[in-house]
Amino acid sequence: MTGKMKRFFWAMFYKTSKKGKTGDRIVTPEAAMWKAMALKPVGTVITIPARPFIGNHPRVDASVVRVFESNLKDLETYLNTIIKKR
Repeated sequence: MTGKMKRFFWAMFYKTSKKGKTGDRIVTPEAAMWKAMALKPVGTVITIPARPFIGNHPRVDASVVRVFESNLKDLETYLNTIIKKR
């Protein structure tokens, strides 16, 4: 946790919380998360879990196969044109 991160977290807290009639802040659940992050001491290590883009799913597998086969056909066409020129 750095000072720059703390400033960002406070800015996000003020952006996501709402100002009440008396001037106090109405803390939304998202704002509470930003406030908790902003109150962490400088030097604290924050662990952010990995968020993989592609996982195992039949639609993803079908897309990968389709792209692979398309590229393979393009390569075959290219190689055939090179062989015919010789």
